[in-house]
Amino acid sequence: MPLKHLVALFIALVYGCPALQAQLSGRVTDADTKEPLAFVAIVEKGTTNGCYTDIDGYYHFQPANTTTVFVFSYVGYQEIERGIYGNGNDTLNIAMRKNANTTAEVIILPGINPAERIIKAAINNKKQNDPESDIAFIYDSYNKLVFGTKLDSVLLNNPDSLALQDTSTIAMYDFFNKQYLFLMESIATRKYLPPNHSEETIIANRVSGLKNTDFFLLATQLQSFSFYGETVQILGTSYMSPLADGAIKKYLFILEDTTFIDNDTVFTVSFRPRKNKKFDGLKGQLFINSNKYALQNVIAEPNETTSLYIHIQQQYELVDQRKWFPMQLNSYFTFPRALINEQPMTGEGKSYIKNLKLDPPLTRKEFTPVTLLMGKNAGNQPDSIWNKYRDRPLDTKETTTYHTVDSIGKAENIDAQIKLLESLTTGLIPMGPVSFELARLLRFNNYEGYRLGAGLRTNNRLSETFDMGAYYAYGFKDKHSKYGGDIKLHLYKKRNAWTKLLYENDVMETAGNQFTKPTDGFLSQSIYPFFVSRMDRREKLEAQINGRLMGNLSVLAFANTQMVKSFDHYQHNFTTEENVKLFTSNFNITEIGLTLRYAPGEKLVRTTNKEIRLGGFYPLFWFRVTKGIDNIFGSTLDYIRLDASVEKTFRILNVGDFSINAIAGLVPQDMPLPLLYNAKGTNTLDYNKKWIGITVPNTFETMRINEFNHSQFIAVHLRHNFKQLLIKRKNFKPNFVLVSSMLWGKMNNTASHNIVGKAATKGYYESGLQINNLLKVNFTSLGVGVFYRYGPEHLSGTINNFAFKISSTLNF
Repeated sequence: MPLKHLVALFIALVYGCPALQAQLSGRVTDADTKEPLAFVAIVEKGTTNGCYTDIDGYYHFQPANTTTVFVFSYVGYQEIERGIYGNGNDTLNIAMRKNANTTAEVIILPGINPAERIIKAAINNKKQNDPESDIAFIYDSYNKLVFGTKLDSVLLNNPDSLALQDTSTIAMYDFFNKQYLFLMESIATRKYLPPNHSEETIIANRVSGLKNTDFFLLATQLQSFSFYGETVQILGTSYMSPLADGAIKKYLFILEDTTFIDNDTVFTVSFRPRKNKKFDGLKGQLFINSNKYALQNVIAEPNETTSLYIHIQQQYELVDQRKWFPMQLNSYFTFPRALINEQPMTGEGKSYIKNLKLDPPLTRKEFTPVTLLMGKNAGNQPDSIWNKYRDRPLDTKETTTYHTVDSIGKAENIDAQIKLLESLTTGLIPMGPVSFELARLLRFNNYEGYRLGAGLRTNNRLSETFDMGAYYAYGFKDKHSKYGGDIKLHLYKKRNAWTKLLYENDVMETAGNQFTKPTDGFLSQSIYPFFVSRMDRREKLEAQINGRLMGNLSVLAFANTQMVKSFDHYQHNFTTEENVKLFTSNFNITEIGLTLRYAPGEKLVRTTNKEIRLGGFYPLFWFRVTKGIDNIFGSTLDYIRLDASVEKTFRILNVGDFSINAIAGLVPQDMPLPLLYNAKGTNTLDYNKKWIGITVPNTFETMRINEFNHSQFIAVHLRHNFKQLLIKRKNFKPNFVLVSSMLWGKMNNTASHNIVGKAATKGYYESGLQINNLLKVNFTSLGVGVFYRYGPEHLSGTINNFAFKISSTLNF
């Protein structure tokens, strides 16, 4: 006998010959739909030896005996027993059928609900079981997302019946039986350091039919990483977790099954919102292991059906006997309104955690606010990388999808169509190495009237190091041209560090020095500029440098020189050293300044050439200091202007969203109106001619345009959105929003201005009610709002204190 065989025999004898013991594996599916069944309990009869199927329905374990019977059990399905015989490796695939009888309504009698005892233990232990509570870790993940349609399994498995269908149905079944509509894969590496430092890098990304995959970067962020938070995020919507601190008062828990495997007991507990409890809740099953009363598996979906049906699963494993860690996450979607030959489109996303390491040597210096970023060359990785991370090779259907859709994508230039869709959000339409700025095409305000223009900006096809742009516009009411340009040099994208030089010959709202905060894209532009009726012409040359200094603190330093011509008929008078009063509407200004943006806890996503803000738990702070310097570049004004702002939305579970936006400004010196502040009034109603207006968030809905000006002020805007918590009907879910705004201000040296608004020295107050989402039109929903003005600035004639308006919101 060869030496290597003798060694193998010796090892087998010493260690109990595991290679010769039976290995049982297989897959459990639904007998009717052929879909895999996750978390089916498989126990060797008469023992506690067993396991559960994974999220894909697969199982694998070693029986205690070579000849034995196995029991397959699953809540809502008929129990099955199967035997195996022999010493080899056995494959046992099982198809389970649902129980024929419908589960009756469960009535909980007075006394202790055993399910609640288990849930209380799980809630009490969630801090130690939460994978993101107290342990640093690093892991890799393989993620896959497919889209197709749900085929009737009875028809699919009966060729004779399928042949009787119309040709379009037969063609659809033939197409989707061979391939998916869309397939995306990604490989990511994530590192985490408690309490909240996280960074995930996409090291490989592939999308069928596309070369540029940035647009689908967030496709892996489909659900919360675990169920241990107070809320669970599914596609950006927050639901109360069944393990939240107050969950027992909101959810009904029922103990459905108890399984004994090895030394542990696994409790299957179903949950759903209690009757007459109005909140965004889930329903499903929790599999809780008696070892630390930790989650072992989760099946959940929103309690109320919306325009998108969602079903998620999570599977946890005990790692190093220390921490139950989510190792597989599945998300299933059905889009009832997206029909393919009268069948709804479906989607399925899967994530598999791999190469998990607990307590790696991580430090805070390794992390920035960027929590998700696209790695270099992620869209062009070789097959060897993909094969390393896939649990199983791509099946024939998936391979066909890549081959077919890639061919279609090339023929139909789908990349260009995706870029066009992206352009609608960014406002940039790529045309080779330059992009057309959609936002500059057409604008409207009460000063310029219709403003027609064009703007071009280079993109990363020309250079990833710099970009530059130029624009031209013409106002048909003020009959003036506007133009400008800039060049921007990117220094370090991960910290959003850049420097810019810009020139503008344009107009700006008179006294419009409140913070103009950057928007996230073309579709999120504010409509407040529509109401502006006074503007100053400004010719400005400015240099800027921006960057995130540390954590979430960003700094923008600027220096500029401007020539300002104020709006028609305005003049500012000042006294010279010779005690002579001069009146002028032209001002030379030289400024230096700093703008600070502090967003503690804010998370960011970094694509190839863009930064996306995901928000944070804490308020967002802005502070700006501007110093006007005289006798430089012909400037004549010496002043300081201080501005501050804070904003925060409190997402209160089961109550709604409460938002606060406060802004303040101060100019101590006697300065012309272009350097002061205009309160943002948006009331254009004249009840002899016009009874309805348009709502504009964070403005004064009842205040007339240019009614108030200040050299120092503070404004506060409060909103509480009950969302859909007050009325929830199948086709009628209005959002009720309470609004209240207040303003206090002071105007120094009013005699220095020939035209100036009032000052709200005693305060300005208004409140109102909006009812949004009354009428849906494609991606837009319409509503109504009524607002009332009261307090010291209350007007004579009751109707004059009311503002009736239409609200409009975007729904995607």
